Amino acid sequence: MGDARRHRMFAAFINRTYPSIESVLIVAGGKGRIARLLANKGVRVRVIEADPRYSGQSEPLITYEEGWFDRNTEVPEELIIGMHPDHATAEIIFAANQHRIPFAVVPCCVCGPEAEGVSGVRGWLDRLKGFAGDCCEEELDMKGKNVVLYRRGE
Repeated sequence: MGDARRHRMFAAFINRTYPSIESVLIVAGGKGRIARLLANKGVRVRVIEADPRYSGQSEPLITYEEGWFDRNTEVPEELIIGMHPDHATAEIIFAANQHRIPFAVVPCCVCGPEAEGVSGVRGWLDRLKGFAGDCCEEELDMKGKNVVLYRRGE
């Protein structure tokens, strides 16, 4: 398991990097912790999760959808994010490119068809940066996979 602070650290990064964002799509949102942290700041959030694990009370600013995300998923939100989204990592970047919107993703594992032939985490980050074109990289102050690839937008 990763750093217990990872959700808080990533949400803080999102709030700091995209201070005026009003709507976010979270891919592979797990138990919904990041969604709740962003909604508490007034951000409207949609979560797409193939294996929903969220529980608790519904919140007016959060919509949960069960399903798979890929580059062809409709994205009316202003920003796409993913914290350790496994196979959806490259898809987040492709969708952001297609919709011409910003993204922020913290890759965890080297997987998916786009990772074929990639050696190690650094190689995967470089491959993803190649897909993104103009993007930035920043380390979050947490243990485990902590590199955020992101693009602010135009």
